[in-house]
Amino acid sequence: MKMALNWNEQFRPEKLVALKEALSSIGNSYSPCQIWIEDLAIFMGYNYCPTHPSVRLCRLNLRKPLRDLGVRADIIYRYEDLEPYNNILISHFDDTLAEYCERWRKQGKRIFFSHTEHLWGLPSQVKVFNLCDYIVCCSNTLAELTQTNLTSKFTKCHFIPDMAERPKDPNSSPHQPQNERPLRCVYVGMGGNSYLAHDMRPMIESLGMTLTVITEWDNADIKWDQDTYLDIMTEHDIALCPQRVREQPAKSHVKVSTAMSRGMPVIASPSPAYKEIIEHGENGFIADTPEEWRDCLIKLQDFQLRKRFSQNALKTAQTFTPHAIAFYWLGLLTKKYPSVALINNTLRQKYLSYGDNILDELRFNGYTTEEFRYQDVDRLPKGFDAYLFIEDRYDPATIADVSPKILYTREDPDLNTLPHFDLIVSQDPNVANKLRNRGFVNVFHQSQFGMEQIFDWTSEDLLDLRKKHNQELHSKHIDQFHHLQQPENRWTSGARDIKHIEFAMEHTEIGSHVLDIGSADGWLSLYLAKQGRNVSAIDFVERGMNWTREHAKRLNVDIDLRFGFAEDVANAFRDKTFNTIMAFEILEHLDYLRVPWYLMQFEKLLRPGGKILISLPKQDLRDNPEHLWSPNEALIAKIFKKIPHAKIKWIPFDNYDVPGDWFISYEI
Repeated sequence: MKMALNWNEQFRPEKLVALKEALSSIGNSYSPCQIWIEDLAIFMGYNYCPTHPSVRLCRLNLRKPLRDLGVRADIIYRYEDLEPYNNILISHFDDTLAEYCERWRKQGKRIFFSHTEHLWGLPSQVKVFNLCDYIVCCSNTLAELTQTNLTSKFTKCHFIPDMAERPKDPNSSPHQPQNERPLRCVYVGMGGNSYLAHDMRPMIESLGMTLTVITEWDNADIKWDQDTYLDIMTEHDIALCPQRVREQPAKSHVKVSTAMSRGMPVIASPSPAYKEIIEHGENGFIADTPEEWRDCLIKLQDFQLRKRFSQNALKTAQTFTPHAIAFYWLGLLTKKYPSVALINNTLRQKYLSYGDNILDELRFNGYTTEEFRYQDVDRLPKGFDAYLFIEDRYDPATIADVSPKILYTREDPDLNTLPHFDLIVSQDPNVANKLRNRGFVNVFHQSQFGMEQIFDWTSEDLLDLRKKHNQELHSKHIDQFHHLQQPENRWTSGARDIKHIEFAMEHTEIGSHVLDIGSADGWLSLYLAKQGRNVSAIDFVERGMNWTREHAKRLNVDIDLRFGFAEDVANAFRDKTFNTIMAFEILEHLDYLRVPWYLMQFEKLLRPGGKILISLPKQDLRDNPEHLWSPNEALIAKIFKKIPHAKIKWIPFDNYDVPGDWFISYEI
């Protein structure tokens, strides 16, 4: 079948299939109140026509099959009875309903509109439509046309087809083709297209066939009656479905699918919805001009062709049974909406805090939102798409292991809080610029809150920005601290350097292969090479690399020195593996939350039984403009909690501006 039914592909998750099977297995013991997985209030109001096709097929007939699938679907007539429901299906629009829609959005309810006619600009329609989460359209074309008119950033058009109507008697037999003459054609429909069938009557009768028109109009051959029209249609041989395609391109396929559900051979106009389910010559015919209609009628005089069409039509119609359509509704109702855990740390005093306003806006814009307070940060549940922290009035090191963590602030936050967030959003452009220049490349400015943009930022890859910042910063600082000293001076003076030499020598052997990540001016790489190690090194500051090469030549040692960053080390040395990889005083220059990722990149280059060696200085990042976080025992333990065999040792330095380093080693 050449069907463009996107609902079939998008909303058939495996969990729903499993759920459907589970519900079927319950059988007679099924107790709806115990297993509701969602709800849907089908809001009718009091003024509706129960015989109108869209009322029956898109609303009234939806309740029972949805309940069979575990959805608490109820027909609701009064506004006050809608309060307990999370999902509300509406189908009309007026000023009162628009007010309720605004209220429902702030309460976090989801609003669906059943849309069946291509009409636009009616009183209150635009306002109501732009307050809905989904405009559920009866055809793909209607969804496409309606979407272009919407201005809301959260309202989406979605196509769920009309269900084919079934006879009241479940034992009613479908059409059985008969090899008898004359062939009897039938048109069934409510609305303004019946004249098209009447216009065909002379042609039909010229072929020795008859025509029966079943409508609500006075010129009908048989008046439409909900209880009898399907059985009467089934007694005929061919169903005709002419349509004013150019004037009504967005109509649903319900006339065709209903006829097919009764096993009727069908001829239909080339309406987009009809063409989606009719495969010309296999389960029906598409005809446009009078000549094409006549040709199709002549072909259907073939009894065997009518039998084949009837069989294929019944197969096609299985897609449009009430339970099939309810299943697609179930997919939409259980569709995962972006979820946000809002940790609201602004204080409610006389008025609502701005955190409360953000909570309202999140719910209004369709995000599934749950509010937490600062006392909850150590026990936040997993599973949310984002964790949005309003200000930072707590110890960020105590935040539960969840992600992505987003700090939203109007203030100038403490630098030591920033490493614990995947993203920082500041309403102050000056603060945002200051923090980015300080090295926090994950800081963005937003003058007005918008979660959609924040989600976009969380998906950005900031590694290139991190590399660019570090290269510019360290290239400026190469002349500071101990860099560009004679290496022999560093080998013999200063507790800090000597302790690093001792740690490296303890964990390496003569002839072993060692990688020095962030080698700077090469002082340690040169020492290890002099001591018989096969040394490779990587750095990104050209002046330091040139200094290393100059002294390697002077000292007559070989070092495989390559340009690159910690982010690229696995690729830079993809042709080598190592017994030992050193990252001495490197990780504090990198994003704290990404440290486990960096370690994974290093580990890719280790030989079996190889070791990772790390050192971290005890220094507050506010005292060193190159650092991005402040190592301490709690943070180091958090990093290595998933590497239980890691050995962590604190070594103090006497008479030095840094009181000491943590030295860490672990094997793979």
